Amino acid sequence: MSARHKVWTTIGVVLLLGFASSVREDDASPPGSAAPATAEPPDGAESATVTVTTTVPPGSRSPSRSPKTAKPPKKVAPPSEKPKRPKPKLPKPVKSSPRGVPAGAQAAVVLSIADGDTLHLRGQRPGRVLRSTTDTAVRLLEIDTPETVDPSQPVACYGPAASAALGRLAPPGSKVWVLPDQQRVDPYGRLLLYLWSKDKAGSTFVNLSLVRGGFAKAVLYEPNDRYINTMRRAERNARAADRGLWGHCPSFGAPLSTPSPKPSPRPFTPQRPASGGRCASGYNPCVPPYPPDVDCADVGQPVRVTGSDPHGLDADGDGHGCDS
Repeated sequence: MSARHKVWTTIGVVLLLGFASSVREDDASPPGSAAPATAEPPDGAESATVTVTTTVPPGSRSPSRSPKTAKPPKKVAPPSEKPKRPKPKLPKPVKSSPRGVPAGAQAAVVLSIADGDTLHLRGQRPGRVLRSTTDTAVRLLEIDTPETVDPSQPVACYGPAASAALGRLAPPGSKVWVLPDQQRVDPYGRLLLYLWSKDKAGSTFVNLSLVRGGFAKAVLYEPNDRYINTMRRAERNARAADRGLWGHCPSFGAPLSTPSPKPSPRPFTPQRPASGGRCASGYNPCVPPYPPDVDCADVGQPVRVTGSDPHGLDADGDGHGCDS
């Protein structure tokens, strides 16, 4: 064998050995790295050193390599302090009714006072009781006050006082609260309501306050009877104490007292003295002279007194004796 032939044979062996070595070391070599291979020629061959570099393309995988399993991502420990969240803006709370006003009562504004148990209101906003914000006539439930505005009746005793009392409890322009009962409207188209106004202690039940003060009496308007027992108890107490109209008026609904006109004097007709002239001067008809004293029972009829009245028959000094 010629020397040239031996050299090429040696190169071929070296190449084979280098390839086999690169396959074995593929797991230990990163992709793209070069694996050097060096082989010595056999004895007697010409000295030659050949370095073979095998390049494994990136991403290629040797048949002997097993596929790698992807590692799960590491869990991140939660932070020790939670981030502060901005507080949501809450709506402003609606102002509640004063203490003592029942739940469900609707706020309203007083427009005017008609009399002791009737007034005009408007709702602050449409609601369950007052469905509009327009002028609404309201009749207070379970009470009655002396008359002042009925053209067919005279102004009753304590009627003006009752109207003034309602004006003090619920003055025009003030805020009040109203609540219905079972029947809502009376035959005159007025709303039938209970009424509360605000005071320093909380609220005042206006219907009841008028009865307690002797400005009204308790009246049942069926079927509206929610507070009728309370109203009747308040009226009994006011009567017993002669409070309000019960101490000033002869009866509920009696007309206002007016001075009764004095009767016109009867025409004076002089009479002749009785026989013997036994009549006292200044009396007509004839009255016996003083003394002795006589009274109206002795005279037995009205007399005209024009003199000094020694018998004292004209007690009120109006010129008429024994006239009552």
